[in-house]
Amino acid sequence: MWWILWMSCARPGGVEALRACADLPCQEAALDAAVDADPAAVRAWLPQVADPLAQVALVSRLGGRDPALLAGLCPQLSPPASLRCERFASRPHLRQGGRGPTPQPRAAPGPGPAGLFLSPSLAPVLPATAARPDCGARCREVARGAARDGDAVQADLGCAALADPRESSECRFEAAEAAVAQLGAAGLATALPLCAASTFSGSCLDHVTVLAAPPAVPADRVDPQAVAQARRVAATLAAAAGPQAALATDYFWATWVGSAFAGQRQVHGDLAALLPAQALPHLRFEAARVLLAQAGPTTDLDAMADALLAALDPAGAHPGGPGAGPRLPVVVARVPRPAWLRDLPGEDTIPSVFALGTARRPTDLDPAVDARLALLAAMALDPSLPVVPGLSALLGDPDRPELLRWAVALTLSLREPAALQAWAATRTDPSPRVQRRLLRAPLPPHPAQRVPSASQ
Repeated sequence: MWWILWMSCARPGGVEALRACADLPCQEAALDAAVDADPAAVRAWLPQVADPLAQVALVSRLGGRDPALLAGLCPQLSPPASLRCERFASRPHLRQGGRGPTPQPRAAPGPGPAGLFLSPSLAPVLPATAARPDCGARCREVARGAARDGDAVQADLGCAALADPRESSECRFEAAEAAVAQLGAAGLATALPLCAASTFSGSCLDHVTVLAAPPAVPADRVDPQAVAQARRVAATLAAAAGPQAALATDYFWATWVGSAFAGQRQVHGDLAALLPAQALPHLRFEAARVLLAQAGPTTDLDAMADALLAALDPAGAHPGGPGAGPRLPVVVARVPRPAWLRDLPGEDTIPSVFALGTARRPTDLDPAVDARLALLAAMALDPSLPVVPGLSALLGDPDRPELLRWAVALTLSLREPAALQAWAATRTDPSPRVQRRLLRAPLPPHPAQRVPSASQ
């Protein structure tokens, strides 16, 4: 009898196969069979994984298979794996409820996001003869299995078999996560149509983008191969997003570059030489946050912008060796509320990019103007950063770009509303668009501290 017990404990595919693995590819290959054999043992083993990036990847794969497998596990993990675990397990979008019909992208000469969402036009096209499976209580499991096989149509059919529309949308969300957790970036072609068919399309796109993103590297110790891998994932995401490629890849680069700057205290030009043009506004924004954190009390906006551009000049890149930096998990930093939530008349033509999660900031093709816009957006979005002196002096100055004056009005409305009110009480700006921002009742200042994201 003893040999029967021994074989049952040591059978291939059990948790012992995971413990015997020396690297992540082996662990990923053994995970499914180990979960089939003993899911409780896998959950007990996972907190013992020493490599933090491997722990993140394994949590993603386990959550992609079934979020219920993460029950009780997240508190046993340390960041960043605990944050990724909560990303699967907490499902905050379910508490917020669906948002009704999905809005359409901004129809504006100046492109930019009005929010993070996918158009229903990207949803899977079901054949006229397609029949919904008779899966009963197993429909969500059937859908996740089809998604892991790369079959968006069968996954969507499985979810459509659920009678409750809310449950059906969550089923598509889970199936999209399962596709990317199993297939990596290649799973985006399956995941994005499923996200688009869900009323939670924005949260779904957020999750699968972070799941597909390769690890970032510290901004001051850049590995060209890591950046090249990120560019390949961005291209895969663009192909999957079709007409919404610009929106999806802008969110990807905002998140990836933001993760590269996590904990940074210096700004260098290394990344500027390697990133695509679409990512450069995010590089300026993250560099602006670093420089503002070090700004002295007399540093004005122009001096800060000049310092930012000089620091990001690739010709001045520091000589850190390729591959010198450790890999960093990709996380989403968020703010208590966005600075620019809705467009006033005329603002829908302002070019914009994502910043700190799903917030947005204005941008400009001229690097000198965009550096100033990045600094102003950082002040508006991050209340821990100082507001540089002399901003109100830029209002009403026709020699300054109109978009810069508009951004000053927006920033002061959040951070120094009294100063803005005092200026507007006696003066006007020549631009109707800026003047509308000046006359709008200033919002109260930000809370004193930032709120960490529960969906990182």
